[in-house]
Amino acid sequence: NRTQLDADNMFQSYLFTATRNGSLNELKRQKNDNAYKSVLAAAYMNSNGFNDKDSLVLKEIENKVEAVIDRLPPKCREIFILSRFEEKKYREIAAELNISIKTVETQMSRALKIFRQELKEFMPLVLLALM
Repeated sequence: NRTQLDADNMFQSYLFTATRNGSLNELKRQKNDNAYKSVLAAAYMNSNGFNDKDSLVLKEIENKVEAVIDRLPPKCREIFILSRFEEKKYREIAAELNISIKTVETQMSRALKIFRQELKEFMPLVLLALM
């Protein structure tokens, strides 16, 4: 059917779709760059608004999250950042780093376990905010 295809229309459709998808991906990436900060901020917003005490607590949590990321083993940190901040799929990370998908899964499990352990004192507050 290649002879019956209109190359001009196909290219225009392809270009439109690629541009639209690229734009949507960029918007999604920008939105998620600060996703953890938004969740943490929501956890401390209450009916009285955001006061100085809330701001200090939020800053403490942000510092703790950044410290946990810094303490992750180097490969684990790299995989975590690629997955959570750059929104890459495990398959893409594995290809980029020339490792198996199972290694990516294991490293992400390890990173998330460390986060759960290190941030468990803050979890009830975050869960309350999400309800």
